[in-house]
Amino acid sequence: MVLGTISTAQADFETFALTSITVTNPAGGTVGNTVDVTWTFTDDGESENVDIFYCQLDGCNYIPGPGNPWNPQTIVLNTDNDESYNWNTSSVNNGTGYKILIRPAG
Repeated sequence: MVLGTISTAQADFETFALTSITVTNPAGGTVGNTVDVTWTFTDDGESENVDIFYCQLDGCNYIPGPGNPWNPQTIVLNTDNDESYNWNTSSVNNGTGYKILIRPAG
């Protein structure tokens, strides 16, 4: 009984850019009514814009996949990737455990 066959053939593979974004500020401590969010960005592609989010400790443990919700709050979408953004935090509740997420826009 033959259950299936496997054949090998040359295939064309698309190369995807690898992006690395590291938040450099804020790096902890107390912040005021405005925060300079800064980051370093390495990308082999052509990402010109980024999305920036924040979350508080309870909603920050993101693991991709079904059943793993993540509820970030938007700081800004599709902003220039100039590795700096001045964030007005006056509407953010006082608290601890905040985290910043920056990703290529899209």
